[in-house]
Amino acid sequence: MQDLTADRIDYLCDSPSTSKPQIDGGFVKAIATTGEQRWYTLAQVPTVREQGVDFVIITWQGLFLAQNTPEPIVRELNAALSKALDLPLVRERFTQLGEQITQPEHRSPEHFRKFVADEIVRWSGPSRRVVSRSSERGGAYPLRADTAE
Repeated sequence: MQDLTADRIDYLCDSPSTSKPQIDGGFVKAIATTGEQRWYTLAQVPTVREQGVDFVIITWQGLFLAQNTPEPIVRELNAALSKALDLPLVRERFTQLGEQITQPEHRSPEHFRKFVADEIVRWSGPSRRVVSRSSERGGAYPLRADTAE
């Protein structure tokens, strides 16, 4: 966000929690949101799909542990995190930040493992294409929208 507001880059795909204050302050202009539907804190901003580009990108966070963490510890941490996410104060703060909390039925370690595995599959192809195209240009990644292919 600092590079965007300093005019060192022309475009940034960011999460609402860090973008919204800059949008509200008039420092940056939102051109689209990348979710399935318009973001509730940016209802006036159309989705990418509404503008004719067929893709959906969401931001997400998760708690990762060492692979050999004992299952009882995984379960205990998962239960504590889920309980915290249901606290009114936490829910209110997430809402203020423009973030959404995952529904309880999607918070299990099994669900998260599958979600992460699916995300790796989803993004491995596009990531390989970017690296391949970058290596064709000598390894330089485009930083400005006007230099991207």
